[in-house]
Amino acid sequence: MALTDNLVAYWRLEESSGTRVDSSGNGRDMTGSGSPGGRTGKLNNAVDLVPGSSQFLSSSDAAVYGAITDSAGWTIAGWLYSDDNATREIFGCWNAFKGLEVYYISGSRDMTAQWWSNASGLVVSTAGASFTSGAWNFFALKYDPGTDKLYARSNGTTNSGSSCAGNTFTQNASAFYLGKARSSTGSYFDGGLDDIGIWSRALSGAELDQLYNSGAGLDPTASTQAKGLPIIARHHYAVYGGG
Repeated sequence: MALTDNLVAYWRLEESSGTRVDSSGNGRDMTGSGSPGGRTGKLNNAVDLVPGSSQFLSSSDAAVYGAITDSAGWTIAGWLYSDDNATREIFGCWNAFKGLEVYYISGSRDMTAQWWSNASGLVVSTAGASFTSGAWNFFALKYDPGTDKLYARSNGTTNSGSSCAGNTFTQNASAFYLGKARSSTGSYFDGGLDDIGIWSRALSGAELDQLYNSGAGLDPTASTQAKGLPIIARHHYAVYGGG
């Protein structure tokens, strides 16, 4: 199975302003609020988010936030760089006690995820291993329906998962946000986000290892770039294969 299988959206976040293009080929671009800029990223460039300017990115495509349900597995993965180590929302699609909120937690420097079911409050919270301050860190969050667990990863470590205990999770009609988690005003993220993708399946540990790439990172959509180069010459294509 290729890393592009069941890829809902993938944002390289190379642009220094304006629309952030979805490189998956699905056309699920992101728009900016508060005029987020650019910075040096993990893979080329990244989006730079300043909380004082209430900056975030959003996609209102129903397929993006609709992928985060318990009808099938899902994965969100990418890179983050925290500028202030305060408790900040990283991403999510939460509205009226439905959906997903993901936070960067000060002190422990963990990623904490809160997945809410239909108006029944907090059901699952899980944290990965600590991130490194002042550096780019790989993160992943996935739901595996086979184990009915929510897993979090930071860099090379994936935790043992938190049971969802058979709860039924539903999604409200909310946009998917990068730089905050709620449809209402939140604690905006302070720092950089880079190369973030959403899959409508639970990626295996080996696939997450490929994305992490021993800390170097990997763009699974690189072979789809229309730059006049043959696929065999694209960066890292031989690593994950084409099937």
